[in-house]
Amino acid sequence: MEKSKYKFCIRCAGELEQKSPSQYECRKCHYKQYRNPKPGVCVLIADNEGRVLLTKRRGTARSGFWGLPGGFLEANEGPIEAAKRETKEEIGVEIELEKVLCFEIENDLYDEIEGVYGLNIGFLAKITSGEPRPLDENSEVRFFTKEEIPWDLIAFPGNTAALKVYFGIKKPYLPA
Repeated sequence: MEKSKYKFCIRCAGELEQKSPSQYECRKCHYKQYRNPKPGVCVLIADNEGRVLLTKRRGTARSGFWGLPGGFLEANEGPIEAAKRETKEEIGVEIELEKVLCFEIENDLYDEIEGVYGLNIGFLAKITSGEPRPLDENSEVRFFTKEEIPWDLIAFPGNTAALKVYFGIKKPYLPA
């Protein structure tokens, strides 16, 4: 079993015992805590030539890496709303979602304090209004062909999975 960074109960501060890879139980009050994935989204936008839009990340996780617009869901927000909100926040455009490309567990989001990892949903979308531009979290926005993509500089596994499904390198989990 993976060594946990979880040590104390959030209810009584008692010592935690790891029962499974994602479940912990307090030895004092027996409260069960779980290390569940945080849900997130990424949005793949392609132009009429089949090139995909990537953003160069700035001042946030994986700064300097390229990625798709996206992020974690907020409280009481569904994946569709999150995809639209994140795209507007990151590149200033309105989108229409066309289909789900992939679901990907992102184990490398592990945080030493929270133990965070993600479940990312990749969407294919088209721009309905606005021109993509870098906003707060990005220094650059650019369209890439399959051959131009800096594969070794893609920020997250969910982004890589969405790109590979879009370009036919990886099969989708469910048929279209």
